[in-house]
Amino acid sequence: EPISTRWTDEIKREIKSSRIRITELVATTINELPEEDRPKVLVSASALGYYGTSMSATFDEQSPGGTDYLAEVCRDWEAAASAAEVER
Repeated sequence: EPISTRWTDEIKREIKSSRIRITELVATTINELPEEDRPKVLVSASALGYYGTSMSATFDEQSPGGTDYLAEVCRDWEAAASAAEVER
């Protein structure tokens, strides 16, 4: 779903669902492989939106996650990726 449109509730559901569905499919596919055939890592990059939004704050990897819609999408997206049984 393109994100360059007004984000109605329906569009928000589709944005979130489209990212999580495919990531869950990737994780499930990895987990169904014989262990010796699984990739060692899964690289998944959600978005800077994890940290929330601010006109004045700066964020780094130590910053807490945000509480807005984009932060929620990122948390759920990363949770879907972490379901893959790969080396950590």
